[in-house]
Parts: sequence; C-alpha cells; structure tokens
Amino acid sequence: MPPTDRTDQLRQIPLQHLLPDLLRQFNKPTLLGKHGIEVSKIMMDSIAEAVANREALPDIVAEINEAMSQIVQESMDDLKSRFEMSFAESLSKTDISDIGTWETTAEFLEIANHKNNAELRISAGTSLMVFLGDVRHADTLFTVIKHDNGLDDVDALIAKRALAHYTQIPLDSIDSDEWQKGVRQRLELS
Repeated sequence: MPPTDRTDQLRQIPLQHLLPDLLRQFNKPTLLGKHGIEVSKIMMDSIAEAVANREALPDIVAEINEAMSQIVQESMDDLKSRFEMSFAESLSKTDISDIGTWETTAEFLEIANHKNNAELRISAGTSLMVFLGDVRHADTLFTVIKHDNGLDDVDALIAKRALAHYTQIPLDSIDSDEWQKGVRQRLELS
C-alpha cells in the first residue's frame, strides 16, 4: 500500500516535536506522577533535543524509563487479568462486543476505552522507552508492527521510528522481514 500524506508526515516529523508529544501523554498524575515524576515542558524539549542529536540524556530519563517500564507491565497485566488476553491477543481482537460483561452501551464503551487505553500505554510507552535508550520491552513493538498489517497506523509508525532511531537502521530501508530481521539483530532479540 503506498504511503499516505499522514504516513509521510509521521515518518518525517522531527523528534524534537514527536518526543515531547509522547512524553505529554504520560506526564499525568495517574501515570508518571504516580511514580513521583513530573516533567516540565523545558525538560521535555531538552530530552527530545538530546535524543535527536544522540547526546547524553538528562539524569531524569533513567527515572522515566523505570516508571514507563512499570506502566507498560501494569497495562500488560491489566489486559491479562481483566480480559484474559496477552497484548498480542488484545491487538488482534478488534470485535470487542464479546469481551467482558456488559449490558448497556455505557458499560460497553467503558470496556472498549479501558482495553484501548491499555494497548496505547503499552505501544506508546514502549516506543518512548526505546527512543530514550531502554529496549527491555522492545519486542512488543514488533507485535504492534505485525498487527498493523501494513496500514501504517500511528502506533506502528511510531514503533518503527523508535526502533529505527535506536538501531540506526533508516526508515527508508523498511522492507518488511529484512528490516525487522536487521533491527532484531541489532537489538539482540532474535
């Protein structure tokens, strides 16, 4: 499928813009704040600039990665305990009408929202961690890419950008299995 304008934009958006957006998603009292971390706009911009220029990251990045790892793991555990699904199973289950016990539209929407939020925290959180140099959950990004089915949705493109940045294998060399094989080898996940 040929890339869309949105796909091209997301592939080319400077990390100085993308990373603060990712950080903002988690810079909430219920997420990073729950771990005692609050990141100012100035610090977000500083982190993004350091990542983009491959410079030493501020000390707070280690704390962010630890908190993000816990957020990602809690979200995976939540999918397992609440829906009895792994992250991969959750992504592949697009018809959620038979997930959970619900009787009203409001209950259905709450379940759908809960599932989608957990998936987003795992995908975006792991991408953020990889951009910040922490690859302990990087294998989940291959799950995101696999379930994208070549549609280049936002989560899959961000996952590809994170992996490409970390491994220094350019996005323009993405050629399905060969690109992933090269990335896996650099991550030593294969």
